[in-house]
Amino acid sequence: MLPIRKLRLRNNWLRYQSQKKNGGLGIKDLRKMNRSFLCKWWWKLEHEEGVWQEIVKKKYLKNNWISHITQKPSNSPVWNDLIKIKHIYVKGRVMRLGNGKSIDFWHDTWCGSLPLIDRFPNLYDICFDKKCSLHTICCRNWRLFFRRWLSEELQNQL
Repeated sequence: MLPIRKLRLRNNWLRYQSQKKNGGLGIKDLRKMNRSFLCKWWWKLEHEEGVWQEIVKKKYLKNNWISHITQKPSNSPVWNDLIKIKHIYVKGRVMRLGNGKSIDFWHDTWCGSLPLIDRFPNLYDICFDKKCSLHTICCRNWRLFFRRWLSEELQNQL
């Protein structure tokens, strides 16, 4: 239970954040605004071309998919902040197929509303091809390689 003073401060802050027409000051939630701006950077990195996109792709992406990027101590603070909200951006994005070379087969949302790793976690666990593009799987006639034989249930999922 929050102390009375904290409740008053919290209620005042909520009032300040409410719209002007409702008697508030209309102050925006800065955390939400920051997340939305960082997600916009991710979108621009994927969809626009420019000098900063080239630099970031060569320095940090290095032919990796966004879903495989992790934080490192050698990264810049801005890049690490981008990585912290990566899950928000990836969750809301749907990929256009095209040639499939830039689509991560398991981690990107390209077939339906969920990535395949979320729809078929049991298949992903025993699959050898955890880091492969949609293009690669397509060129192999949609064959995946597994560590063991698939049960009837897993075969039906496949």
